[in-house]
Amino acid sequence: MRQHQNVYSRAQLKRWLGFLLVLLAGVGQSGLALAAKQPNLCQPASDQVVVRFTYGSEKAAWIYEATEAFNREGFKTASGQRICVNAIPKGSGDSVNQIMQGSAGPDEVHATSPASDLYVNLINFENTEQRGEDLLKVDGFLVSSPVVIAAWEPVVERLGGEEAIGWKELFEKAGSGGLRYGQTNPERSNSGLSALVAQFFAGAEVEEGRAVPRLSLTKVEDPRVQAFVEKVHENVIHYGASTGFYADKMTTGGPQYADAVVLYESDVIQANHAVRNRKLGYPRLVAVYPTEGTFVSNHPFAVVKRDWVDADEEEGAKRYFEFLMSPSVQAQALQYGFRPGVALDIDPEIYAKVWNPENGTMPFDSVHRFLAAPSGKVVKAIRDAFRGIKNDAVVYLVIDRSGSMNARIMDTELGQMRTRMEMAVDSADLLATRLQDNDRLALLLYDYGVAYSDLTPKGQPLAMTADGKAKLRQTLEQIRPKGGTAMRQAIAEAWDDICTDIKAHPEQHPIRVILVLTDGIDNASKVSDQQLIKQLGFAQADGRGGYLGDAECKIPVFGIAFGDKADDRSLKAITEAAGGETRRGDSGEIRAIFKRFSDLL
Repeated sequence: MRQHQNVYSRAQLKRWLGFLLVLLAGVGQSGLALAAKQPNLCQPASDQVVVRFTYGSEKAAWIYEATEAFNREGFKTASGQRICVNAIPKGSGDSVNQIMQGSAGPDEVHATSPASDLYVNLINFENTEQRGEDLLKVDGFLVSSPVVIAAWEPVVERLGGEEAIGWKELFEKAGSGGLRYGQTNPERSNSGLSALVAQFFAGAEVEEGRAVPRLSLTKVEDPRVQAFVEKVHENVIHYGASTGFYADKMTTGGPQYADAVVLYESDVIQANHAVRNRKLGYPRLVAVYPTEGTFVSNHPFAVVKRDWVDADEEEGAKRYFEFLMSPSVQAQALQYGFRPGVALDIDPEIYAKVWNPENGTMPFDSVHRFLAAPSGKVVKAIRDAFRGIKNDAVVYLVIDRSGSMNARIMDTELGQMRTRMEMAVDSADLLATRLQDNDRLALLLYDYGVAYSDLTPKGQPLAMTADGKAKLRQTLEQIRPKGGTAMRQAIAEAWDDICTDIKAHPEQHPIRVILVLTDGIDNASKVSDQQLIKQLGFAQADGRGGYLGDAECKIPVFGIAFGDKADDRSLKAITEAAGGETRRGDSGEIRAIFKRFSDLL
């Protein structure tokens, strides 16, 4: 067995500089996205112990590379079992919630690394309430990255400069509709939870008339503080399951997509690299470190304290943690904008190549103020309050009912042959079940023509109460596929109706999205791709220094290309022009795609 080196000499670090500079030149989204899509796998073997490890996907590229290296080393436990780590990228909230539920059977997790200890505090509090003990035992902190306000340089200048911007200023501006603000869902993502806690800090500061050093339960439950936070969420573009999702949308959509979002410092570094390397022509994305202080994404490494973790698995997890904390592996995290979790004897020139104004950040050794992380009890109260505060959603669900939706394919989840329409109905029903009572849904169907369902006539989206969801399910089950595919015509009609509603009710600010499913090629629309993109493409440049679309109707469109015959090229061009995205999937992916898009709401 080879031993990894715990000492990384100055000479080795100097050699690393050259390698690092080459990596920095290409640190865009492609390599990161590729790594983020795949777990590290372990082949079955009788002499090994498999350590299942989930981690926040924002550090996927680093963890993937490091885990491949660890698994190649052949480290063994004291009992002689070779250690293999099955590392799985997963949203922080999803990961810790799954561990607490204990519902994964043979795939239960042995160790985890959410993006910050906010989630550790929360889940340990909840587990102690239920079982009388902590769920996660933190061994240390892998790397760190401050939570920042990521805003385009002209927006920063408009708000008074990066040194004058705080959470209070950002959220007051967002609350008044003065900027397009975005964040992830705090129930799914650490950056969203950090932003939500910061919103309560800002609301408490407004009520107190001074800075609040620590957030109390009394302040969280104060109706005036909650009203401040609710006003912020009235102007959220939409939510999302992961910080990486928002970082990617800022990179692909540019200033038209959003003015400011909550990301990590490391995301800003990578986004600026992508903008430069892909010659997108956007202004610089600036990491604003709020004046009141911010939270640090400190990436705790924790072993699960449940009876499914045996001695070999716990020992394997600890050996893996030691490996990740070794200076050589820590140094590899620098290329992705992560601050090391151990002190490195390193040339300051390396840090300056990563943390600099060109990458949108302050120098590495800048001193930042940090907000005090609330207790698990307070974090739980904040998260629970969000469910009543979050913005309402209006979803226009545009479903293909052409004849090809009658095709029978294997439903890999249920293990039986079913029609694509039956699977689409299940997936749409899954979307509906995740909506709240005040959310509304309009169902638009298309074949050779386009028509609203009788359940949701034009201009009358249905409230997603329990009764509304039951009626929607019944309506979906009655769809009978036939005819052709007028996909673009259906999208155009949905967009027209939402835009009309926006202009008729400027005082209302729900999250409005169009969600489109198709399994074929458009053969019946009277509008072309180019005409439709000109109509709704608020995120696409017009070639004259401006953008397409209607500035008053920035309505994101998201697409699902169902099966290998679906025209995802056309749908992708349309959705990306409208600030959204298209995902292709068949029986094994369709439900997961609907779930992904439900996280926006």
